[in-house]
Amino acid sequence: MTDVELTSWAHRARELAARLREHLHLLRHPQDLLACDVWQSVPGDWQSYLEKLSFAELGRLHMDRLPTRCGDPPLSLAHFLALHEHLALHRQPADDDEEEASDSALIGVVRSSSKSAKLHKKTHEVEKLSALIAAVAATSHCSRAIDIGCGKGSLSAHLSVSSGLDVVGLDAQEVLTSAAAALSSRPPSAGGGRVRIWQRTVHSDEHAPAAVDGICEEAWPAAGSAAASSGVVLCALHACGDLSPTITRCFALAPSVAALVLVPCCYNLLTVDSDPCGAEHSPMKVGKCHPCHPCGAEESDPPSTRPSASPSTRPSAPPSTKQARVPSVAKAAAATAGFPLSEVVRRTGLILSRDVRWIATQREAAALPPSWLDEASKADGAAPPAALLAQLWRALFAALMRDHYADCVPEGTRVSTGGHARHRQQVAEAEGQGKARQGKAEGQGDDKVASTAGFEFVAFAEAALARAGLPANRLDRSELARYAAARCADGVVNAARRVAAMTALQAALAPLVESLLLTDHVLFLHESGVCEDIRAVPVFRPARSPRNVAIVARKRMTDGPTGTGAALLLPTSQPEDAELAACSEQVASFRLAES
Repeated sequence: MTDVELTSWAHRARELAARLREHLHLLRHPQDLLACDVWQSVPGDWQSYLEKLSFAELGRLHMDRLPTRCGDPPLSLAHFLALHEHLALHRQPADDDEEEASDSALIGVVRSSSKSAKLHKKTHEVEKLSALIAAVAATSHCSRAIDIGCGKGSLSAHLSVSSGLDVVGLDAQEVLTSAAAALSSRPPSAGGGRVRIWQRTVHSDEHAPAAVDGICEEAWPAAGSAAASSGVVLCALHACGDLSPTITRCFALAPSVAALVLVPCCYNLLTVDSDPCGAEHSPMKVGKCHPCHPCGAEESDPPSTRPSASPSTRPSAPPSTKQARVPSVAKAAAATAGFPLSEVVRRTGLILSRDVRWIATQREAAALPPSWLDEASKADGAAPPAALLAQLWRALFAALMRDHYADCVPEGTRVSTGGHARHRQQVAEAEGQGKARQGKAEGQGDDKVASTAGFEFVAFAEAALARAGLPANRLDRSELARYAAARCADGVVNAARRVAAMTALQAALAPLVESLLLTDHVLFLHESGVCEDIRAVPVFRPARSPRNVAIVARKRMTDGPTGTGAALLLPTSQPEDAELAACSEQVASFRLAES
């Protein structure tokens, strides 16, 4: 990377940090949107405009031009959306040989939890990333690869067969490495390389680079090895949390490694300098949690290269006041923290809370539509989509916890409500019992429950309280219904529209958070002084795999002067000089207009 390229990356990092610092108040966890009165922090002219839009228009707000059927949008809102779209890294792969229509059809499929959808997604990721790794290996003179967090060895096996690389796959979980044992015993195919799967843990600490060097020495002993002069490419597909910065450090500091191909994931699990103990809002989990979370792991668990337990196999447990699980590296020194890595980003002083980093792991961070957009488009904006209504109930329930259950829930803890599937079940229960409850309520005067939406939230709250083991008799059904009515004073539809509007603004900011985290990796690699070429490459199609940007780097050749190696002929997301110049002009003009 040249000094000009470094300046471009550093400039973008500073602009990203400045814009995020200005709007951090909007990046609250979706459950906290009502409890923290986020809507009141939205400018008044934005509120007036956003409240006129349909649910479908709000769902497309961060992707399309602002609609004008409700009048011209506020200039500051248009600038807000346009500037953030310009600052975010490009996410569309250069290889555009597949039809956009197929991606649109896949949006709904990938959301599904079916095995076929997961297999389709995994196949796409393995094929695309294997091709990228092969290209990097060829230009870096590497015939060997280490796949960290290899799981069942899908990427390792594909690399060995399609690229002829000698691959060692590492994973901390015995259940995964055992499933991949067949790969280790299989003889290399014609033209293919050897593949070995080892159960190993790469700890997120200062000893990780030496551990990687030791693995290289064990796998490919230097003495008498014909491959001793060949380099090693370090790769990982969706490395969670602190594993991504650990792999980046290993590449920069381990002499055995010549190239890097890394796709980060689960930014919410990063350890940050400002909060080494994970003291942000932590979920009071009782059942199944987010699929990217290392479910059930405790602080005392050893750090691993991959989540260590499956939520579907763990029994439900009563709520605990124990501090939230954070990666084990959280107890380490700041020098091994996951964010920030680079001095440029560190000097901005920006603090990204766990909630902000969690938003960067969502689909919207890849500029994809929210899950409720399809339903909103079919309904033509007449009623809140079920998924959005579930989001409203979760936010309303969080406000209920703060107002009436503060003595039962530890400060900084968020109670799990069971997710969208559980909400649908609660809706069905509410609809089945609604008429009976309404008939009973008609003779209760002020205790009358007036709407189906009221029934729905009551059923939702009762189920969530029971799930969390909280006292359900503190508020009866009529009191729960009145609480919801008071919080949604102008109706459930308008309350849901405000939640949709706040979600839309978050969707515009989410790509900036991920862009800054990826830029931090690039800047750190430049600051290490060992790299000849560093890029951020969109490798997967976002609709199939939202976390689709790979950090690609190659060290300077040790057997010749800098620049003797072949250039990495790869697409890139790095900013060009003209692009950053235009960005600077837009930043200046937008800020002038906003003032």
